[in-house]
Amino acid sequence: MAEFSTGETGRKLLSNTAGAARSARFIYPLAGITAIPSENWTVNYRVVVDGGDENFPLTDHNISFSIDILVRQADGALRSTLATGVAQAELSKTDKGAWVTLTGYYDLPGYSVIDENDYLEIDFYGQTNIGPEGAPGTLQMSIDDISLPVSDQTRIEAL
Repeated sequence: MAEFSTGETGRKLLSNTAGAARSARFIYPLAGITAIPSENWTVNYRVVVDGGDENFPLTDHNISFSIDILVRQADGALRSTLATGVAQAELSKTDKGAWVTLTGYYDLPGYSVIDENDYLEIDFYGQTNIGPEGAPGTLQMSIDDISLPVSDQTRIEAL
Protein backbone atom coordinates (compact mmCIF):
# COMPACT_ATOMS: atom_id res chain seq x y z
CA MET A 1 0.00 0.00 0.00
CA ALA A 2 1.15 3.56 -0.67
CA GLU A 3 -0.73 6.52 0.74
CA PHE A 4 -0.83 9.87 -1.02
CA SER A 5 -1.76 13.06 0.83
CA THR A 6 -3.95 15.76 -0.67
CA GLY A 7 -2.26 17.02 -3.84
CA GLU A 8 0.75 14.71 -3.45
CA THR A 9 2.19 13.12 -6.58
CA GLY A 10 5.08 10.80 -7.27
CA ARG A 11 6.22 7.20 -7.23
CA LYS A 12 6.27 5.10 -4.06
CA LEU A 13 7.37 1.60 -3.13
CA LEU A 14 4.28 -0.46 -2.35
CA SER A 15 3.77 -2.71 0.64
CA ASN A 16 1.50 -5.69 1.12
CA THR A 17 -2.07 -4.99 2.20
CA ALA A 18 -1.63 -7.70 4.86
CA GLY A 19 1.03 -5.62 6.61
CA ALA A 20 2.59 -2.26 5.84
CA ALA A 21 5.96 -3.47 7.15
CA ARG A 22 6.08 -6.05 4.35
CA SER A 23 7.42 -4.11 1.37
CA ALA A 24 6.54 -5.24 -2.12
CA ARG A 25 10.18 -6.14 -2.63
CA PHE A 26 11.05 -9.65 -3.77
CA ILE A 27 14.50 -11.19 -3.36
CA TYR A 28 15.83 -14.12 -5.39
CA PRO A 29 19.27 -15.65 -4.63
CA LEU A 30 21.51 -16.12 -7.65
CA ALA A 31 23.54 -19.00 -6.16
CA GLY A 32 24.18 -21.59 -8.85
CA ILE A 33 22.94 -19.28 -11.62
CA THR A 34 25.41 -18.00 -14.21
CA ALA A 35 23.03 -15.82 -16.23
CA ILE A 36 19.50 -14.46 -16.32
CA PRO A 37 18.43 -15.00 -19.93
CA SER A 38 17.01 -12.37 -22.21
CA GLU A 39 13.25 -12.86 -22.06
CA ASN A 40 9.94 -11.08 -22.35
CA TRP A 41 8.44 -10.53 -18.90
CA THR A 42 4.72 -10.24 -18.29
CA VAL A 43 4.05 -8.55 -14.96
CA ASN A 44 0.60 -8.81 -13.40
CA TYR A 45 -0.38 -6.44 -10.60
CA ARG A 46 -3.39 -7.20 -8.37
CA VAL A 47 -4.28 -3.68 -7.21
CA VAL A 48 -6.96 -1.35 -5.90
CA VAL A 49 -7.07 2.44 -5.66
CA ASP A 50 -9.22 3.78 -2.88
CA GLY A 51 -9.78 6.79 -0.68
CA GLY A 52 -9.32 10.33 -1.79
CA ASP A 53 -12.52 11.63 -3.32
CA GLU A 54 -14.51 10.96 -6.48
CA ASN A 55 -11.72 12.65 -8.49
CA PHE A 56 -8.95 10.25 -7.47
CA PRO A 57 -7.91 9.11 -9.99
CA LEU A 58 -8.84 12.22 -11.92
CA THR A 59 -8.35 10.70 -15.38
CA ASP A 60 -7.45 7.41 -17.03
CA HIS A 61 -3.69 6.77 -16.94
CA ASN A 62 -3.22 9.10 -13.95
CA ILE A 63 -2.26 6.12 -11.77
CA SER A 64 0.20 3.44 -12.81
CA PHE A 65 2.16 0.52 -11.42
CA SER A 66 5.69 -0.56 -12.39
CA ILE A 67 8.78 -2.43 -11.22
CA ASP A 68 12.47 -1.81 -10.72
CA ILE A 69 14.88 -4.72 -11.31
CA LEU A 70 18.15 -4.64 -9.36
CA VAL A 71 21.08 -6.90 -8.58
CA ARG A 72 22.44 -6.56 -5.05
CA GLN A 73 25.58 -7.89 -3.46
CA ALA A 74 25.35 -10.15 -0.43
CA ASP A 75 25.90 -7.16 1.90
CA GLY A 76 22.95 -5.29 0.30
CA ALA A 77 25.09 -2.91 -1.76
CA LEU A 78 23.78 -2.23 -5.24
CA ARG A 79 25.72 -4.07 -7.95
CA SER A 80 23.60 -3.19 -10.97
CA THR A 81 20.31 -1.54 -11.91
CA LEU A 82 18.82 -3.62 -14.70
CA ALA A 83 15.67 -1.53 -15.13
CA THR A 84 13.70 1.28 -13.49
CA GLY A 85 9.99 1.98 -13.89
CA VAL A 86 9.39 -0.81 -16.41
CA ALA A 87 6.41 -3.09 -17.10
CA GLN A 88 4.15 -0.11 -16.53
CA ALA A 89 0.42 -0.79 -16.23
CA GLU A 90 -2.08 2.04 -16.03
CA LEU A 91 -5.37 2.16 -14.15
CA SER A 92 -8.65 3.25 -15.74
CA LYS A 93 -10.70 5.74 -13.76
CA THR A 94 -13.67 3.36 -13.82
CA ASP A 95 -11.61 0.80 -11.85
CA LYS A 96 -11.40 2.94 -8.69
CA GLY A 97 -12.44 1.05 -5.56
CA ALA A 98 -12.41 -2.38 -7.23
CA TRP A 99 -9.64 -4.96 -7.15
CA VAL A 100 -8.33 -5.41 -10.68
CA THR A 101 -5.44 -7.23 -12.29
CA LEU A 102 -3.36 -5.00 -14.56
CA THR A 103 -0.65 -6.22 -16.91
CA GLY A 104 2.61 -4.62 -18.03
CA TYR A 105 5.42 -5.95 -20.22
CA TYR A 106 9.20 -5.67 -20.25
CA ASP A 107 11.89 -7.15 -22.53
CA LEU A 108 14.67 -8.06 -20.11
CA PRO A 109 17.97 -7.87 -22.04
CA GLY A 110 19.60 -10.56 -19.89
CA TYR A 111 22.30 -10.40 -17.24
CA SER A 112 25.53 -12.32 -16.59
CA VAL A 113 25.87 -13.06 -12.90
CA ILE A 114 29.12 -11.66 -11.48
CA ASP A 115 29.06 -13.30 -8.04
CA GLU A 116 26.91 -16.26 -7.03
CA ASN A 117 26.33 -14.60 -3.64
CA ASP A 118 24.44 -11.75 -5.35
CA TYR A 119 20.68 -11.67 -5.51
CA LEU A 120 18.00 -10.35 -7.83
CA GLU A 121 15.62 -7.78 -6.31
CA ILE A 122 12.30 -6.78 -7.85
CA ASP A 123 10.54 -3.76 -6.33
CA PHE A 124 6.88 -2.94 -7.04
CA TYR A 125 5.84 0.72 -7.23
CA GLY A 126 2.67 2.76 -7.52
CA GLN A 127 2.62 6.25 -9.03
CA THR A 128 0.17 9.08 -9.44
CA ASN A 129 0.69 12.14 -11.62
CA ILE A 130 -2.30 14.01 -10.17
CA GLY A 131 -2.74 13.40 -6.45
CA PRO A 132 -6.00 13.28 -4.52
CA GLU A 133 -7.85 16.58 -4.13
CA GLY A 134 -9.57 15.85 -0.82
CA ALA A 135 -8.85 13.10 1.69
CA PRO A 136 -5.72 10.98 1.28
CA GLY A 137 -5.87 8.21 -1.31
CA THR A 138 -4.20 4.83 -1.35
CA LEU A 139 -2.71 2.55 -3.98
CA GLN A 140 -2.76 -1.03 -2.76
CA MET A 141 -1.34 -4.30 -4.08
CA SER A 142 -2.28 -7.82 -3.06
CA ILE A 143 0.45 -10.45 -2.74
CA ASP A 144 -0.06 -14.21 -2.39
CA ASP A 145 -3.84 -14.26 -2.02
CA ILE A 146 -4.64 -17.98 -2.07
CA SER A 147 -8.33 -17.25 -2.56
CA LEU A 148 -7.63 -15.92 -6.09
CA PRO A 149 -6.99 -17.94 -9.22
CA VAL A 150 -3.37 -17.70 -10.35
CA SER A 151 -4.47 -15.55 -13.32
CA ASP A 152 -5.54 -12.78 -10.90
CA GLN A 153 -2.51 -12.84 -8.60
CA THR A 154 0.45 -10.47 -8.59
CA ARG A 155 3.16 -12.37 -10.44
CA ILE A 156 5.85 -12.25 -13.12
CA GLU A 157 6.02 -14.69 -16.02
CA ALA A 158 9.01 -14.93 -18.34
CA LEU A 159 8.26 -16.14 -21.85
